[in-house]
Parts: sequence; structure tokens; C-alpha cells
Amino acid sequence: MPTCKPPSKNDLLAILFGLVYTVSSAGETLAVKSLNYAPVPLELPSYTALLTNQLWIFMIPIYWSFKEKKSIYPYIGQYFGIGILTFVVSILRNISVNTLPGSVFSLLVSTSLVFNMILSGLFLKTKFNQWHICAAGCCICSASVLVAIAFLTDQGISMAGTNVSLGVPTAIGAAFFGAIMGVVQESIQPSWDNYNLRIVEITLVSGLITSVLVAIFASVTNEVYRWPTELTAATQSSYGLILVTCVSLALPVIKLLARNSKYSTINVSSAFFFEFVQAASTLVSALGSILVFGEPWTPGYALSIALMISAFGFYIMAKRVVSMPPPPTSPPPTAFERGIVNPIVVVSSWK
Repeated sequence: MPTCKPPSKNDLLAILFGLVYTVSSAGETLAVKSLNYAPVPLELPSYTALLTNQLWIFMIPIYWSFKEKKSIYPYIGQYFGIGILTFVVSILRNISVNTLPGSVFSLLVSTSLVFNMILSGLFLKTKFNQWHICAAGCCICSASVLVAIAFLTDQGISMAGTNVSLGVPTAIGAAFFGAIMGVVQESIQPSWDNYNLRIVEITLVSGLITSVLVAIFASVTNEVYRWPTELTAATQSSYGLILVTCVSLALPVIKLLARNSKYSTINVSSAFFFEFVQAASTLVSALGSILVFGEPWTPGYALSIALMISAFGFYIMAKRVVSMPPPPTSPPPTAFERGIVNPIVVVSSWK
């Protein structure tokens, strides 16, 4: 008989860290989209990717504040691996968010939940019930509705800077590699001897590696040579100057909150739970893009958002409903005990 399981301390911490991630991740998407919708649109994926990964600078004084620093060498391979994955996710996310309406991008990225379910089952041996499967199905349907809107209609294609053929694959690619990174993160954290120290180290090292790789990518793609011209054009007005300055300063701080709340959520819960936190952030950023920037609203968008809300509800059910353990096994009853239960049997045996 299923029953409701009361939340534990780790459950409450996961919700708290999840709320921080939801707000900061949605804020990151809206901040980048604000540059796209400025009077002089600014669409520089490598520039915004580089800014968001400057969070490693904030980690330097925190790292040196630790009195006891154990050797980093046993974990350096982990940090490099996370750094490379972070680079891939950052580039794909920023290409997609700069080429799609923010509402479409946000909901497509939520498909990482499905990828995470597959990867967690394969590599972490995570067990899923029917509620998890229903949640994943809703995510697939939500993304399918958006893909159909993007490719089968002209919805959003007429918006300036929109490139569906580039934005949709990069959003799904970011979701896939993001799921890989979440599973890897969950698998390596149990090997850490000091969680607080190692979380600072991985944020610092992976952020530095990502920044170097993004700078190389910007140079190879020649985007870096567009920065002076386009940034100058975008900051000619007072409004443009304030907007670009504030967003440029805010992005690394926002990413710092998002990255560390992600690690903390996975630490006290799981990578799969984190994917539902990310689903919540996609709903917030999707609705924010529609309300703040006036992005197109259609019944298809409403259906996609409703499906994501349903997925979140199914996951809540999966977390709350647990199976009661089987009753303890007991030794077979003695003849006297059987007689107490059914005395006729005992009396009959006397004959």
C-alpha cells in the first residue's frame, strides 16, 4: 500500500538550493535575451558564454580562505572533464539562446530530463517508477510541440535574429551534454574527501578551463573580431551603455549562483531531481520571455508549458509516493498456535 513520505532535511535543502537555481538560471536566460531585444541588438554567443564563465574569479579569495588545503592532484582529471563539458554546454546554450526566442529555447533545454533518465539508469543504476516515466513522456511531448511549431509554421521565424535550423539542434545538444555533466557530477562527488573545498576547486578550475576554450572558439570562428564594432554600436545610447554594462557585470554573478546551487542540489539529492529543478527554471524563463519581451504567444506554447507543468507534477508524485516494506517474515506456527487459530483442526487430530 503506497503512502506519503515526509520530507527529510536533505529534501528541504534540495528545495532551497533548487529555488536559488531556478531564479538564477532563469535570470541568466533573460539577461542574455535583453541584449538581443535591445534597440541595437547584440547577438554574440561567445561573448556571453565568456562572461558567464568568469565566475572562477570569485572563487580565488574563497579558495585561499581555506586554512587546510589538501592535494588537488587526485581530482584534477575530474575538474578538467567537467571543464570541457561546461565549455560544450556553454557554447551550445549561448548559440541557441541567441538564435531562438527565449521561451522556445527554455522549453527545449528541459529535454535534458529525458537524457538524464536514460543516462542515470545506464550508469548510476537509478530505478524509476511509472510516475518518472510519465514525467519524461510529458517532457518529450512538450519539446515535440515546440519543434513542430518552429519547423511547420512561421511562428517566431520572422523575429529578428531567429535561426531555427541552428537554434533547435544546439538547444537539444546543450540538453544532452548538460545531462551528461549532471550524471558525471553525481558520480564523482562521493569520492571527495572535503565537499566544501572540492566544490570551490571544481568551480575555479572548470571555469578557468571553460574561459580559455571559449576564447579559443571565439577566435577560430572570428566572432572576437566583431566584438569591438558591435559593442560600440550597442553602447552609443545611454540606455544601451547601461544595459550592456549591467548585463556584463551581472552574468558571472548569476552564473556563480546557478553553478554552485546546481552542485549543492545534486549533492543533497540527485542529478535526476536537479533536472526537474531545471524544468522549473525553464518555465520561469519561458513565461518571463513572453511577458517581459512580448514574445509570440500561441495555443501551442500554452500546450507545451502545460505539459511541462504536468511533468513536474508527475515527478512530485514519484517523490512522495513510496511502497511500504513487506511485513517481516515469521517462523511457521506450532501445532498449539494453529489450535488457537482453528481449534477444530487440533481436536480432529486427537481422533
